[in-house]
Amino acid sequence: PEALRLLEAAAAQGEARAKTQLAYQLQRGELIPLDDARALQLYTEAAELGDADAMYNLGWIYTNGRGVAADEARAIAWYTRATESGSEEAQVALEKIRKKNQSYTERFVEWVTSPD
Repeated sequence: PEALRLLEAAAAQGEARAKTQLAYQLQRGELIPLDDARALQLYTEAAELGDADAMYNLGWIYTNGRGVAADEARAIAWYTRATESGSEEAQVALEKIRKKNQSYTERFVEWVTSPD
């Protein structure tokens, strides 16, 4: 389709949002064939250009091991960069990882001392 051709052209010109959108389509495999490796490449390029959504998606990829080995340290690094770039989704993802890794004792102390 024409929209996909325009998206690919914009991505090729180095537009971060276009790279992120094209990567998303490649990751879903609905409008174009699934290609996790190319999606990872485009998300990385877009993230390096400052796109917070690309950074968040890289965090998700490394959290879930989508086309790569799961790597919590890389996921945290990408989520942190995304959070620093204003991504609320990444902040939520970081909190989930923190809670998952928190010991029972730490969770209990947090619950007991919480003002809620």
